[in-house]
Amino acid sequence: MKKHMPVLALLVALSIVAGVLFSSRAEAANTPGIFHNDERWYKDSAASLEMIDGIPYVPIDVFGMFDDIELSVDARRGEFMLYNRVSGEFISILYSEKMATVNGAEEVYLNLYKLHGGYYYVPAEYFCSILSLQYEIVASGASVYGKTVRLSDGGQTKTIAELLAIYEPGGDVSTDTPPVTDRPPVSSGTDTTERTVYLTFNTVREENVYTILKALNTTGAQATFFFTPEEIIRYPALVCAVVADGHTVALTCTESYGAEEFLAAMRAANERLYAVAKITTRIAQLPKGTEKSGFTEADVEAILAAGYVLWDYTYDVPDSMGYGAANVKSRTLEAIREREVNVLRMSTNGTVVRILPELLIEFAVSENYRVCPITAALSEVRGSTES
Repeated sequence: MKKHMPVLALLVALSIVAGVLFSSRAEAANTPGIFHNDERWYKDSAASLEMIDGIPYVPIDVFGMFDDIELSVDARRGEFMLYNRVSGEFISILYSEKMATVNGAEEVYLNLYKLHGGYYYVPAEYFCSILSLQYEIVASGASVYGKTVRLSDGGQTKTIAELLAIYEPGGDVSTDTPPVTDRPPVSSGTDTTERTVYLTFNTVREENVYTILKALNTTGAQATFFFTPEEIIRYPALVCAVVADGHTVALTCTESYGAEEFLAAMRAANERLYAVAKITTRIAQLPKGTEKSGFTEADVEAILAAGYVLWDYTYDVPDSMGYGAANVKSRTLEAIREREVNVLRMSTNGTVVRILPELLIEFAVSENYRVCPITAALSEVRGSTES
């Protein structure tokens, strides 16, 4: 029995030290460890700042408190995405592998932790640098670890020193205060059906296409751009940019009254396309789609016999109908969930510029979505267009 006494004494001593540390930490939590702009992180007492190997860590949920930062969660896979709607920067995190992908390209190994009842913690300063947020850390005697950090997006009105100076440690601070901004929707992860999405763009507006190309390149998604003969003549540099970025160039026209006229327009477009970009294409789309084009079955057969592959869209994204961007996005996602193969027809207007990055992130974080370009080798989708 005596030989076990040193071990028992050590265990007792450790339990006392742990109790003191826990008590000290609980008392320290009365002063905020985390601010976002001028607000205290509303779960600060339950899941506050952690210093791990001298590096400040914060719950990933804190970033979702900013209006321009979207937090998407797939808890089933342990995958999270943070996206800055203004700058277009994003970082996706796979906790099981402790890996992060920055802006769809750079892969970074990170020490990541799950603490305090399941909150996922990330290094605060590094994530602020990725998402274009400001990061500050100051000494504060009564806060967790004697430090207080602030994450801000430029909307703050007080300095962090002023916040701490006016804060009343003895006041009644409720940890049940609701968040100061609406939390972004959380992915349920219940849709496991494999879905293919073909992104297609019509009606070229030069000022927006380069922005769309940048958004596609950010996530590595490939798309298909349908050009009319007139657009190829008017925007040769734009056509070359689409080709250079690895996207598919396809052909259409605004009006046509039969197979002969349509084929003549396609031949003229391919001649110009070869002169501009040294390529030709056999992928084409009838005006308004096969069903609404007014072409006869004989017309369609003649076009196919000439070697063209005709593609229709399954959903005409309502980006030009006066709906708000959020409404257009939700309608589009709802339409996609009704099909396993989706051909989305989009304009290149301001609404698409706003919703495309969010759609691409939605597809990127869901393992059951595949975004693909149309190629001549694929079985075409025809006769099922809807708005």
